[in-house]
Amino acid sequence: MHGLINFISHHPRLTLAFCSTIALCGLIFLLTGCNNELVSTKCAGEIIRISPVSTSWNEQIKTGIETTKGTFIVVGSVSAMKGAKVTIQTYSSRQTFLCIEGRPRCPRVIGF
Repeated sequence: MHGLINFISHHPRLTLAFCSTIALCGLIFLLTGCNNELVSTKCAGEIIRISPVSTSWNEQIKTGIETTKGTFIVVGSVSAMKGAKVTIQTYSSRQTFLCIEGRPRCPRVIGF
């Protein structure tokens, strides 16, 4: 601890720059990460069919989920039982997620 105090007292400009950088990073986090609030939840029907979406070799895996209310393309590999209830959650960041009943995680919707 004594070494840190000694460093701060001998390098005030470097310390100020470091503290400013930390404060700026904290502000960016608060403005983007913490304010991502749930805006709406809508019923998306029940699952009819789930199928992989073809992608090129360097793209992220995508899955097509057909429900009684439409077809949604989500990021990642998804499996679920036919007839499972699905909801769409929209956040203040405008990101949309497809939530399947009984699942702890909701994949991000990239198309519908």
